[in-house]
Amino acid sequence: MRINQSQSSSSQNPRSAQTNQVLQRPIEEIIVTDFTLPPNAAAQKKAVETINTINTKLAKLQQVYNSTNDLEIQNNLLEHMTTFKQVLHNENNMIKKLKYQAGY
Repeated sequence: MRINQSQSSSSQNPRSAQTNQVLQRPIEEIIVTDFTLPPNAAAQKKAVETINTINTKLAKLQQVYNSTNDLEIQNNLLEHMTTFKQVLHNENNMIKKLKYQAGY
């Protein structure tokens, strides 16, 4: 009986280990800004600076997320990363719109 109990508990550990591995996989959403900006495009420059800053912060949050085992901290970091991703997409769309409007 003891052997069966230890086997059942050991069979639960790989599942929890798999769950932790799934939760700790990296979440990458880095937008690379390879835009060539005209010298008088202040709004585009500001958006590119924002994207670069958010990419740096997002990379740091991903490192902390991957190194922690605390689920509460992971959830908080995931919320912040989701917010940063939304900002990245908004800024990227803004640059595209500004470049499109500048073409006219």
